[in-house]
Amino acid sequence: MKIKPLVSVVMPCYNAEKFVEAAVRSIMIQTYKSLEIITINDASKDNTLSILTILAKADERIKIVNNEYNLQLVQNLNLGLSIAKGKYIARMDADDISMPDRIESQVAFLEKNPQTALCGTNYIVIDDRNKPIKKVHFPTGNEELKIQLLFSNPFAHPAVMIRKSVLPQYKEGLVPAEDYELWLAIAQKYAVANLPTVLLKYRWHGDNISIKQKDKKADAFKKIIDMYAKPYLFAESFLGWHLRFLEGKWDRQSTIREISAFSLWKNELLAKNDKLQLFNAKILEKVFDKNMALALFSIIKSRENSFKVKLQSFRALLGIDWRLTLETIKERI
Repeated sequence: MKIKPLVSVVMPCYNAEKFVEAAVRSIMIQTYKSLEIITINDASKDNTLSILTILAKADERIKIVNNEYNLQLVQNLNLGLSIAKGKYIARMDADDISMPDRIESQVAFLEKNPQTALCGTNYIVIDDRNKPIKKVHFPTGNEELKIQLLFSNPFAHPAVMIRKSVLPQYKEGLVPAEDYELWLAIAQKYAVANLPTVLLKYRWHGDNISIKQKDKKADAFKKIIDMYAKPYLFAESFLGWHLRFLEGKWDRQSTIREISAFSLWKNELLAKNDKLQLFNAKILEKVFDKNMALALFSIIKSRENSFKVKLQSFRALLGIDWRLTLETIKERI
């Protein structure tokens, strides 16, 4: 029989007593068994360590790293990577739940596609009582994903699996967008993919890092755009538009100037791509139009925008292929 490659599941834990048992058990019961489960207790002040200790006694695959001092997310992730022995690294958060076949599905895909370095999945958002809120769907193909990185983060951090051989360290000073920088770094050199199935339950609650540190998002994204402006197509004249997409702020107040400039932005991206030959031009235009449709749809729905702004958005929306518009709306409902 072929030996199954080892997968290292890296799970930082901080004051996670409410959800950590369910998170760890969802890995313990995976249909794929060749695992090491690296849990990093980041000097929690609650019962997180006690819960992890009990679970480790029941499953020898669980390894506990107990920090004396609080190192926070990026150092914990890099610590986990430094001790991981697996061929593949699977990320997992201490408040989420992996579907039983998640690891098996991702390993099977990566084994069949050796050119792919990163494999994510779709996910369901749940609340603190496990109630489903919505499903989130991402692009699946390499080319579309690399282009989508210009507008958003098309990978769920706790749902990814990455080849350890190509995985760089997480960079400091970029939380809560440290994962986005990592995806750009990997996608610059290797193929990436998402599986079309839902394989994670992502828990949304008041203590999510993305919520608690949302005031740092703009600064982190700006740093990252500056780092990758040359190897990608971040348009210098439209950095504000890139940031609004990355922060998901098109439901906020907008202006007619912003809406009118979409066509100029699109022309600049297409011209730059024509010169650099980074992406397939047709796919770039399609991805741009889908994101533009999403922005316009959000502007029209928002109560913060005037009738004139909404009317301008509707006119701009009519200029986009109606099939793309319907596809975009369907993905967001």
